[in-house]
Amino acid sequence: EVVVDVQAVARDLLRRYAVDGLHIDDYFYPYPLQDAASKADVDFPDEPTWQKYAAAGGPLARADWRRDNVNRLVQRLYAAAHEARPGTRVGISPFGLPRPGLRPPGIAGFSQYDKLYADVELWLREGWLDYLAPQLYWPRAQAAQAFEPLLQAWMALNPLGRPLHPGLFTSRIDATPQSWAPEEIVGQIDSIRRLAPGSGHIHFSMAALAQNRRGIADLLRSGAYAATRP
Repeated sequence: EVVVDVQAVARDLLRRYAVDGLHIDDYFYPYPLQDAASKADVDFPDEPTWQKYAAAGGPLARADWRRDNVNRLVQRLYAAAHEARPGTRVGISPFGLPRPGLRPPGIAGFSQYDKLYADVELWLREGWLDYLAPQLYWPRAQAAQAFEPLLQAWMALNPLGRPLHPGLFTSRIDATPQSWAPEEIVGQIDSIRRLAPGSGHIHFSMAALAQNRRGIADLLRSGAYAATRP
């Protein structure tokens, strides 16, 4: 039912409006909430639909069933979008860490495969997206989520060569003591251009550029964005 509704919305958008494509953010199953007392993750409340699936003889374990739900949504949305408008682009910006077992040495942290039930690596293998924009929202020096190893990991997990447009946490430049230096974003752009020539990148969000926080827009205008690229 959810898949059918999402397909219908996608078709309506693409047939009625002059949009270039569809962009899906990192929310599949929701990020876990924690119980206030125990601090344990609260499981997603899908017991009725899970029991219905199990009673009908469904063969998958619960986590695999959830991933299959998301996989079918991604696959069918992609097909519906290209049916409604051939040549459109469907992209996804997932959480920036690959699944455990497919990560570079030393990389650690949240598993979207186990918590959001998002099998991004499968979508890349199957070609159910036209570009991938992994959210590489950590500084280059943060070893457990190091920017360059993660960029290279996603490149290696992309057998069909889909365009890769890493997401940058530009809004982390702000007025707080924890603010990133604007040079961090400039350095990340340099890393992308050096390691993945021809790849673009996406800023989250435009607010930091529009407000020229700590001079980031000026810095990009005079440096990384000084020359027009084809």
